[in-house]
Amino acid sequence: MSNGRVVIRNCHGLHEMADCVALQKEVWNFTDAELVPLRMFIVAEKVGGQVIGAFDTGKLVAFALSIPGARGRRSYLHSQMLAVRAKYRNAGTVEFLYDVDRKEFYFIEVNSRIQVEHPVSEEVTGEDLIARQLHVAGGHGIGLSQGDVHFHGHAIECRINAEDPFNNFVPAPGRITAWTPPSGEGIRLDTHARMGYLVPPFYDSMIGKLIAKGRDRSEAIERILKAIRDFRLEGPNTTLPLLSFVATHTDFRENRITTRWLEDKGLPDFSKA
Repeated sequence: MSNGRVVIRNCHGLHEMADCVALQKEVWNFTDAELVPLRMFIVAEKVGGQVIGAFDTGKLVAFALSIPGARGRRSYLHSQMLAVRAKYRNAGTVEFLYDVDRKEFYFIEVNSRIQVEHPVSEEVTGEDLIARQLHVAGGHGIGLSQGDVHFHGHAIECRINAEDPFNNFVPAPGRITAWTPPSGEGIRLDTHARMGYLVPPFYDSMIGKLIAKGRDRSEAIERILKAIRDFRLEGPNTTLPLLSFVATHTDFRENRITTRWLEDKGLPDFSKA
């Protein structure tokens, strides 16, 4: 029996299961082939909640609503319940897939660390999650309760990567020859880069995280779009053109984004723009 797992075929009902098993045996020559059915999501959204737990002091605080409305509140509550049951101690993100057709949440994983999207949570709560995480690690507890966490406004984060969106996102290491970051109300840039910085080919291609906060989602979108367009970054190719395109797309503005949107709709539209 192979130790690996291979997705052989998407099955749209029990009537297709026999064909899947037959194909598995034929292609991989498994005499004891094991079929593991997994749910297929046709239209899904990835959602999650950021938490910090300090269960040596019996406390857990959740900090994020990754999507607005009832779905966001459900992911928020699910994140709290899971972390409480696990007696979680650290910063982390509980991630789910939301099946749009079935209107159900399905657990994916817990990223047991500070998450790359943590600036969004910080902007809408006014809390310093890095400081809170270090406080917990030092054995001092979280330092606040759930009732102290209040959400204000809406925040959006864009990852700026040294990749070429016009060429299948191939890495684009190189030296930064022009560097004028955007500024303005509600704009934040988390980065290690600077003028003359050499983006290396060996590690993650992310140059920085650009964050915009507004009173609501519409204002946050307008601010992030202006910040993307104002960002003067030359040298390596970056994902800034794609980010600008997405921020202007009707689907994004009307919140019709799913896990397949970029592949099925966004990139084909981007290639024609």
